[in-house]
Amino acid sequence: MNEKKLSLTVINLLATAQLFHEELDVLEDTPYYKHSLKKASKNMELELTNTLDHHIAHLWNIDGDTMQKIQSSIKTIIKELSTMDSTKIKTVEEIILNQNK
Repeated sequence: MNEKKLSLTVINLLATAQLFHEELDVLEDTPYYKHSLKKASKNMELELTNTLDHHIAHLWNIDGDTMQKIQSSIKTIIKELSTMDSTKIKTVEEIILNQNK
């Protein structure tokens, strides 16, 4: 795996783990909330962070501002997609893919 792909994978994993953990808070006052799930997600996030610590530090040292923008953007995109009509998600994917051409 090349360095660019590795960096993208690390960013995706961290952003997804963090968002998953935070989104469980939304369920807190519902019958779907389970403290054991919240604890497990936090443990997963910590384990992931510990495992990728060296690579994370490298990415933050290169450009911390950009890393924050990436994490924030991923979070925004995921939140928008989660409330979007499922028939429109494919269109969003096509728009994103065509921007890179």
